[in-house]
Formats: sequence, C-alpha cells, structure tokens
Amino acid sequence: MKRISENVIIIEQLWVILVPLLLALVGISCLLVGVAKRDRVSLLVSGSCFLALFVLFSIYSFMVSS
Repeated sequence: MKRISENVIIIEQLWVILVPLLLALVGISCLLVGVAKRDRVSLLVSGSCFLALFVLFSIYSFMVSS
C-alpha cells in the first residue's frame, strides 16, 4: 500500500482486496449450508474462514497504522 496523503491510500496489490472477499464468500456460503443441513464440517470451514478474516483485518490495520 502506498500512502499519498493523510487520508488517501493506493492499493498496489490486487490480493489485498480479493483474499478477504473470497474468504467472506466462502465463509457465508458454508455458514448457510451448515445451518441448513446441520453439517459440522461446513460450520468448521465457515468458522475457519471468519477467523482468518479477523486475523487478516488485524494485520491490515496494523500495517496501515504503522
């Protein structure tokens, strides 16, 4: 990420947007399947995706604040 001014940040890598988007899509779809079919594996995958999203956003916020 490249900071132009105090409030403007240019994202140079596309994966910074795509990885959280894919994690959210997989997490939500697995959550819906897990709740509808009462499937523990889908709920486990959903929880893992949401945990990875939380860790990823924590890392991003640390990178931006530094």
